[in-house]
Amino acid sequence: MSTDENTGWLDEVRWGDDGLVPAIAQDCNSGKVLTLAWMNREALAQLTCPKELIIVPGATHLFEEPGTLEQVADHAGTWFERYLTKSGAHAARP
Repeated sequence: MSTDENTGWLDEVRWGDDGLVPAIAQDCNSGKVLTLAWMNREALAQLTCPKELIIVPGATHLFEEPGTLEQVADHAGTWFERYLTKSGAHAARP
């Protein structure tokens, strides 16, 4: 789900007990993945880049359940393909 002003989608995020959610951090120019970071609600709401909320059924915030981490990796790969390949690089940027 992409949004810039409506933050109601943040209520759908499965926040960890510590109030954080995993997020992939990458270089905005090269698309190089820098690290898996942790974001709180305020930080996630302030992102202005294309973002997408995908809920993996049955997954907790560490994706320890069988198959859940693989699903996350597949979704991340799709996002990278859409926004960071030559055919899709920066295509959705405002």
